[in-house]
Amino acid sequence: MLGFLLFTTQENLGALNLYSSRRDAFTKRSEQVGWIFASHAAVALASARNDAQLHEAIETRQGIGEAMGIIMNHYKLAQDQAFEVLKRVSQHRNVKLRDVTSEIIKTGEIPEVRGADRSAGISWFTSSAVLVTPWVTNLKPNYGTAWPGQRCA
Repeated sequence: MLGFLLFTTQENLGALNLYSSRRDAFTKRSEQVGWIFASHAAVALASARNDAQLHEAIETRQGIGEAMGIIMNHYKLAQDQAFEVLKRVSQHRNVKLRDVTSEIIKTGEIPEVRGADRSAGISWFTSSAVLVTPWVTNLKPNYGTAWPGQRCA
């Protein structure tokens, strides 16, 4: 049996193991060829993994942009505020941001947050205080954050 670690300078990728049913089937030459093959396999695996991660990042970024656009249009928020909404929903629901954006893209609505009162909506000013849904924070820097039905002074 010959075993080769598949690795790059950044990570271990696995192992390449070669087996033979014959005793002393592997020679010094077999070991040298195995190292060369393992090196090339490690580079190919690392490249494929990196490529997959980049494609996933691009898809996630596009989804975030689309969900932000829906939120910005529906609630008349600025870009940074819309992203804050996405972050808050993700954090409060303990769900990955890409899953929240997928749900917003499918439904056109911000997903319900546990314990949130949906009837509160987004009110910009109510008797000189800001009333905000749990997923919107810092709409106005001087007012802070409040849950539905609570007022921030």
